Amino acid sequence: MPSYYQDQNFINIAYAVDIVAENHFSDMLFKGDSSRVIYASNEFAMRERARQAQDNVSTSNLNLPFMNYRTDDYRIDGSNPRWHVRAYTSGAYIPAIKQNIVYAPLIIEYQSTFWCNRDDDLRYAFNELHFDSGNKTTLVPTVSVAGETVELTAWLSYNNLEFDPEYNETDWLEKNNIHSAVLDFQIETFALKSNENIILTEEVVFDFAAKHGLEEGTTYDDAYTFIVDHLNETVTQP
Repeated sequence: MPSYYQDQNFINIAYAVDIVAENHFSDMLFKGDSSRVIYASNEFAMRERARQAQDNVSTSNLNLPFMNYRTDDYRIDGSNPRWHVRAYTSGAYIPAIKQNIVYAPLIIEYQSTFWCNRDDDLRYAFNELHFDSGNKTTLVPTVSVAGETVELTAWLSYNNLEFDPEYNETDWLEKNNIHSAVLDFQIETFALKSNENIILTEEVVFDFAAKHGLEEGTTYDDAYTFIVDHLNETVTQP
C-alpha cells in the first residue's frame, strides 16, 4: 500500500541514510554481503530472519551471523551546533537548481543487534564496532534534487555497545548457542525541503537492487519500490 502522503521528499533523505548505513555495516561486518543486514526491530529480528527463509525460527535457517536495525527516533535538532536559523526559515540558494533549499540538522536513531553462533565471531564483531565508534565515521547519503546530485554529510555514532546481553528468551538462545551484541547507533545529517523533487539517484537505487539480488534490467520504479518495501518491513526477498 502506498504512503498516504504524496510528498515523499522527506522520506527519500531517510532512505538514503538507511542505505549508506546498510552498506557500511555489510562492508565492515559481513564482507559486503547485504543479505546479512535486515531492517527489523530487536524484538522481531529472529522472526523476520526466519520469515526470509519462509520457515520457523531455527538456527538452520537464520544463516548466522546477521544484524538487524530499525529507526527508533527521527527528529529535527534545533539545539544542534549546525542549526542555522536562516537556512531553516528561508533556505540557502543553490545555483545548480536556481532555487533555495531549506535545511536543518536531522538525527535518526536506530536500535540494532548483531547475532552469531560463535564466540570468536562475536568478539571480532564487537572489536570492529569499538574501533568504528568515537564519532569518527562519516557517511555520504546521496540524493538528486531537480536532476542535480547532492551529496550530504552524515556522522555515525553509537549510543550503546553491549557484549552478549541477557534476554527474556535466554533458554532458547543458549540452547541454540546464539550470541549477540547490542549496537544502537545514530546518524546525524540534514533534512531538506524543496519545491523540487528530492529523489534517490539511479546509481544508489540500482546498486541497492543489485546487492539484494534483483535481476539485471529491473526498472528504476521497480527497484525503488523494492527499497521502499524493504525499509518498511513489507518484503522478504526480490
